[in-house]
Amino acid sequence: MLNKLLFFSGLLCLLFAASAHAQQLKVVAETDAFTDYELVNNELHLLPPAGLLIPVQGNSPRYQILEQTVVSVDTVLSSDVAMVSSLSSLQTSLIEISEAGIQRGKKVAPASIHITRLGDDKTQVLKKLKIRVYKQADQVLPKAKSKALSGSEL
Repeated sequence: MLNKLLFFSGLLCLLFAASAHAQQLKVVAETDAFTDYELVNNELHLLPPAGLLIPVQGNSPRYQILEQTVVSVDTVLSSDVAMVSSLSSLQTSLIEISEAGIQRGKKVAPASIHITRLGDDKTQVLKKLKIRVYKQADQVLPKAKSKALSGSEL
């Protein structure tokens, strides 16, 4: 039991060490209508997914992939490392959109950008991604609180 705990603690330390120098999404252009983000991973680090909130209009998240470069590497990771790092399989799309919710009165959907995706004999690593996220989203107005009035209060 102690050995497993030490093993997982070590894996977590490796994960945080890798994330410490991880390339995050950086804003490279911004207008009133959209924001362009870029992720560059030239060293092909095996990294956990990056997150991004994407505005939703109707039922559609409003984004566009402008540029992407995915490279296959021969590195095969153990299932323990994959589990601790939250790495997904090759069948998972590069950008995975979750159920939309409300943040600060706007409808948004959380997106996971899978930088590293695992297969049985190969690993795909995102080298570069440029994504445009449109700012227009559905406004969600707070519901007015209603108070039941009895006939005597009128």
